[in-house]
Amino acid sequence: MKMDKGDLSRHTSIVLAGGFADGEVVKVVQGEGVSCLEELNSTQEEADTRLLLHRIVLSRDHFRTIVRCDDTDVLVLLLYYLSKEMLANEVYMHAGHSGKDITKVRYIPIHQIFSKLGSSVCHCLPSMHALSGCDTTSALHRLGKRTAYSVLAKNANALHGLAQFEDKDTFLKSSQTFALLLHGKKAKHVSSLNELRFILATTTDKAASLLPPTEDAYEQHALRALYQVNVWCQSHIFKPDLINPIGHGWHQSDSMGLLPTLYKKESAPVELRDITHLYCTDNSCQGQKCQCVQAGLPCIDICTCEMDCDNPNKKTEVDDSVITEDGDDDNMD
Repeated sequence: MKMDKGDLSRHTSIVLAGGFADGEVVKVVQGEGVSCLEELNSTQEEADTRLLLHRIVLSRDHFRTIVRCDDTDVLVLLLYYLSKEMLANEVYMHAGHSGKDITKVRYIPIHQIFSKLGSSVCHCLPSMHALSGCDTTSALHRLGKRTAYSVLAKNANALHGLAQFEDKDTFLKSSQTFALLLHGKKAKHVSSLNELRFILATTTDKAASLLPPTEDAYEQHALRALYQVNVWCQSHIFKPDLINPIGHGWHQSDSMGLLPTLYKKESAPVELRDITHLYCTDNSCQGQKCQCVQAGLPCIDICTCEMDCDNPNKKTEVDDSVITEDGDDDNMD
């Protein structure tokens, strides 16, 4: 749609940010023309955080503001910044769309939602949202937003560390508590995700995909959430000093750029992998037909060779002697 500057009323202004050659520049369109709005220049790259920045600035002189947006990230950030008392007294989100037969446009009173949730919950909402899945973090398998919010609302005091995202250790500790609480009653008497995985695997018939993640894998997920929360919660800063994503659940690939770090430790001990790999059917166990040789593992007693083979990975026999400190062998009775 083409619009002339004369189409704008005397009291109407359109502020434009992003999309310019200089990403920091902000321009304002008014009835008399276009000009730069240098006081709003910012290095923020995300549309969501830039929108919040402008909303915070407008709230200094306005009692009521309306945000036209359908994005859940923005809803969460509006509630967070209301808890920080940085927004207008009345904040509405204009969401939905108009159709041919039915209109789904609605004004969501964010300030009323905030008054019902309370500050302690809203302080933790960005962390809860990032940990349970957003644009830059994965969702937890079959654990949706409703479950995540319910856990936060019931345990806001125990999860207060989720609001302390400047403290990495405190955030990671609270994020693990949050993950344990998401898995219900069986998690009440355990202290780690690995312990919970063991209990669920040995006392229930849950599929492997329904078990909690390993502590190592979940830590990388929590670090990615921590990075995203640090970006979101600096929305009020014109030129934020963002932390480096590398080391916060991300790593640099020479060929593919920035990639998520899924884990740093093996998901199972090598002894467990030894007894769960596909056993061989090659009697000689010398060539590429032996799956054990291919995997770099020794054969086991259920292999066709019955461990009487030439597998180069075969464990060497160890005698029953003990080496004393002076180097002499003392035979055990």
